[in-house]
Amino acid sequence: MSTPAGSDDEPFRWAIVGIGRHTRRFIGPAIAESRLGVVAAVCSSRPDEAAEVSRDWGEPAVYTSYDDLLACPGVDALFLVSPNNRHSDQVKAAAAAGKHVLCEKPLANTPSDCQEMVEACAKAGVALGVGFHLRHNIVHERAREIVASGQLGEIKFVSARYAHATGGTTPGGPPPAWRRDPGQAGGGSFIGTGVHAIDLLRYTTGAEVVAVTVAADDNGVAYAEQSLLASAKLSNGAIASIHGGNLPYPANELVISGTTGTVRCTGSVGNHGGGLLEVITQDGEQALQIERHNVYVRECDDFAARV
Repeated sequence: MSTPAGSDDEPFRWAIVGIGRHTRRFIGPAIAESRLGVVAAVCSSRPDEAAEVSRDWGEPAVYTSYDDLLACPGVDALFLVSPNNRHSDQVKAAAAAGKHVLCEKPLANTPSDCQEMVEACAKAGVALGVGFHLRHNIVHERAREIVASGQLGEIKFVSARYAHATGGTTPGGPPPAWRRDPGQAGGGSFIGTGVHAIDLLRYTTGAEVVAVTVAADDNGVAYAEQSLLASAKLSNGAIASIHGGNLPYPANELVISGTTGTVRCTGSVGNHGGGLLEVITQDGEQALQIERHNVYVRECDDFAARV
């Protein structure tokens, strides 16, 4: 019997598509640090730059052609960190080539494209995941367990806030041009952070959004909001407030309130793991500080383990 990829004897072999800021700061280093995986290949239109930035990840093979990458037998899965409007075609091609895919959010820019991607991967028998790294923060895992235990009673209200900080110097410089193009990004700043807030709400409560009212700032360009607030009704009967976008100095957090208690997570909604978990009930307040950890390492190993 052959050794499964991702075991101690045979590492899970990743190919990263795209070498932008997010890949350089988080995805490449995370896979290199992960327990189950290695960076086996990188695909970019800038091969010399790709070779240079990936040296610390084990000097993987560099491809300029996506089709050539898909034909490589030494790759188990792709991590797509490409412009949002390319996800649909790239995922469907990967499925046809028998490659598993972990795709950065949003999965696609239209619901119909998302459905086609899901169906293509299911038909091909390959795994398809979305890069919702906030699920892999231990703080949020604990919050989910508290909700599931019934300690908070019936959930009545949820608030999820995630905005990128624009005050001071932005790490890594300004966002790439495609992120500022609604046609490629699929929308404005809410696409970058608000989708994480929505997923965090879904992950911790197990509820879905069934109705929504939205207010966004007027940025002078259609679908290019810098700040968006959604008031939502959830499938469990609770109401929710969801904020995403860009703010000079945001205070990101997750709050879940029920009939017998509230859980509040601060310092946990961002690119790094850890933070403060507070639980408020009739017995008083309890606080648990979770030390910093790498959510992207946990995300990549979780995907590899599931495959």
